[in-house]
Amino acid sequence: MGFIVQSKLVPSRRPSLCCCERFSLNEIEVNSAQLPGHVALIPDGNGRWAEGRGLSRPEGHSAGSRTLEKVVNLCMRLEIPQVTVFVCSTENMNRSPKEISVLMELISEVVQILEEKPLVRLKWIGSSVHIPEFLRKRLDIVTKLTSKDKNPHEYRLQLTMAIDYGGRAEIADTARRLAVDVREGKLDAEAVDERMFDEYLRSESVGDPDLIIRTGGQKRLSNFLLWQSAYSEMYFSDILWPDFDEKEVAEAFRWFATRKRNYGLVK
Repeated sequence: MGFIVQSKLVPSRRPSLCCCERFSLNEIEVNSAQLPGHVALIPDGNGRWAEGRGLSRPEGHSAGSRTLEKVVNLCMRLEIPQVTVFVCSTENMNRSPKEISVLMELISEVVQILEEKPLVRLKWIGSSVHIPEFLRKRLDIVTKLTSKDKNPHEYRLQLTMAIDYGGRAEIADTARRLAVDVREGKLDAEAVDERMFDEYLRSESVGDPDLIIRTGGQKRLSNFLLWQSAYSEMYFSDILWPDFDEKEVAEAFRWFATRKRNYGLVK
């Protein structure tokens, strides 16, 4: 599931669009008011794509990185403010040491690119247990450089990278932090409800995605954003991630635009 960006993310110089305007993406029209504000990606299929071509798994991750660049650039052109990418799960970290080593090195390269010329606000979520120290340090540096309190108007998009991430662990960690505050008298246990839990979780993670896109033919979340996905629209594609081009992304956005989001209410 992991993949890395290889080259710089270059934003479009396209002017802002008002809500009444429409875009034509590969002959698929999408109303800007109906676009998702937060897109989450589960980019599955890099390994299978590589194996089907007689290539190594790292070569599949490299191909997937080019797809990510295109998707992020498209989101920037469409002024979608937030993208969260499932780079690798905690379970993925049990793969071969060679593959994980390559992934960590490649992640470091993309983070260095953002450090040198940040065009998006970078954030990362997940455990730091399996992340090597050199990568943790680089992630910390770049997230500080691109934090909200520093030149917030320079960034068109927040890119959150979920690395060594697990949704269940995130929920457990949030519950633990709440329990500590209750124990220390900072919080009344009776005050803990869904809203408060959500606030605690968001402080260390991301908000609810409007649209979750998973490629590669599987139809599951794989422990990704379990709390936040309660009312997310989920788009599943059989296309392997390296082949998920702008036309496929446009189709996902067109599908999202047709959804009626009632959040459990009758309208």
